[in-house]
Amino acid sequence: MSRTPARIVTAALALGVLTAPLHSLTAAAAVPTPSSFTSVSSQAGPRPGEVTISWAQDGRSTTDFVVETGLTSFSTTDASLPVHARGSSFFSVPASQRSMTLTAAQTAAAGAPVGSANHLYFRLHALNHTSAGDATKFYPYLQTVPVAPAVPAGTGTALRLGSFNVRTARATTDSRTWLERAPDVARSIVDHNPGVVTLQELGPGRADGQTGTL
Repeated sequence: MSRTPARIVTAALALGVLTAPLHSLTAAAAVPTPSSFTSVSSQAGPRPGEVTISWAQDGRSTTDFVVETGLTSFSTTDASLPVHARGSSFFSVPASQRSMTLTAAQTAAAGAPVGSANHLYFRLHALNHTSAGDATKFYPYLQTVPVAPAVPAGTGTALRLGSFNVRTARATTDSRTWLERAPDVARSIVDHNPGVVTLQELGPGRADGQTGTL
């Protein structure tokens, strides 16, 4: 499995459109389009830094697959999104396979190394590369997958983390105001005894939810 879509580049050279985006390498009339994907799934692992992507497709008119990854959303049909994502990478897969595991080195090269907290956006392409031309079938849905985390050390100090959505003080139509709820929020946090707590929906403004200076 290679990060470089060699057959895509070869086809582009033959057609004289090397600088064209991947989606523009459409099928010639005589080249059958690959069958549609019936399912695509993904999961982190099995080892740290890895991801595994699996799919179902009957293999008709298919010479190989390409998994395209990126760090941001991308689309071949939505004009508001780029055709290729930031940090886009391509991984070739033989037509006989219906799954691939990106190694830790590959996910790191694609911009999602262990510990980065980056997810990989990905989309599958089925290719039919022939002497008469090339045809591509895209899986229509963009997906994301996290890389498997590093194995924690066997020793260390346990750390209890908590996240609490306090609901904005500006929710003035609630039956209880923020000033009435604040003591209960504080009590709940203390009762859970977190070593580190993050609070959601805090914002600038008065604690009573009214407009005015701080």
